[in-house]
Amino acid sequence: MKTNRLKIWKNERIVFYYNHADASFWDAEWENVITKDYYKKYEAGNLDEIGYFFEKYFRKDDFILEAGCGTAQYVVALLARGFHNIEGIDWGQKTINTVKAIYPDLPVYVGNVMKIEKEDNYYDGYVSLGVVEHRELGPEPYLDEAYRVLKPGGYAIITVPYINSLRCIKGRLGFYRNAKNISAKNFYQYAFNKKEFSDLLEKTGFSIIESRGIAGYFGLIEELPALFRFFDRIPGGWKIKQWLKRVDAIQFSSHMIIFVCQKKY
Repeated sequence: MKTNRLKIWKNERIVFYYNHADASFWDAEWENVITKDYYKKYEAGNLDEIGYFFEKYFRKDDFILEAGCGTAQYVVALLARGFHNIEGIDWGQKTINTVKAIYPDLPVYVGNVMKIEKEDNYYDGYVSLGVVEHRELGPEPYLDEAYRVLKPGGYAIITVPYINSLRCIKGRLGFYRNAKNISAKNFYQYAFNKKEFSDLLEKTGFSIIESRGIAGYFGLIEELPALFRFFDRIPGGWKIKQWLKRVDAIQFSSHMIIFVCQKKY
């Protein structure tokens, strides 16, 4: 993930400017990431911080879609864990081709997550990890389509960048640049506060089951880079960083927030 993105505070959101997050952007981002070695931990079933949620809310025989699967590492990991009806779609043709060169039989396909080629109420589970925030006009079409393809009673697991306590303080104190000073920058993504995104999910029709901040270590690096440069200069600074990694989900610095929501019966 990039830490050199320009951020502004606007209408209680953070707007990130970097590059347009279109298919060609992601194809270029993943080009040098996708190697056989990259998948080793996922072949062993590693799901990083989010494994708890998959195991808690999905059954092994559920039909599950990861919408915007990117490198498809979680499709690989879920298959390794025995979720045999998982599949992924992504709009990056080059990315999917590269993944398929390593895993020819992996159930991942080119597709549009705002227009999924399945009938209503098809999937038992839906996964969207860091996708819906990249639409400048808002995430609503993604959420509406997720709701459409999910069965009544099915669960959706969705993550978006999070306006955690640290970011909220910085935003309200003026640490982010003012919108009027931005010129000809490429929109990249939004970060949402918990209430705003909860309201969007509930307006779509979902019931929110739980939510929590994740990726706290990255959130600290992005918001307090000088602190990490200081750690790099002092004896034993690496030990402090290792300790911080072990408490990665600390709420005040979480880079992302994960929502588990359910389609009403």
